[in-house]
Amino acid sequence: MSRSIQKIIILSFKRQRESINYYIRIEMPVPRRRNASSGFSITKIPSMALKLFDADFIFQKTKLAIFYGFAPAVVYLGMTKEPCPSSWFELINILE
Repeated sequence: MSRSIQKIIILSFKRQRESINYYIRIEMPVPRRRNASSGFSITKIPSMALKLFDADFIFQKTKLAIFYGFAPAVVYLGMTKEPCPSSWFELINILE
């Protein structure tokens, strides 16, 4: 194959690739951003007050605090109130 034919093939391939990229860039949809909502509004107070009576909402917002706060508090109270165990190792001592 001669050099001129190779150059023509390479040029046509480059043009074809560029045209494909051009069409892909134009046809790709761009998602719109949502409008940012304000952090606090007076109009949201009644709906938030009603959500305080919803157990699912309260648990969803406080489940990490309950998980990381309630269980250690139960262990601590159990180890410090009467009748208290003689040692903290009794938490893991299963042989007795």
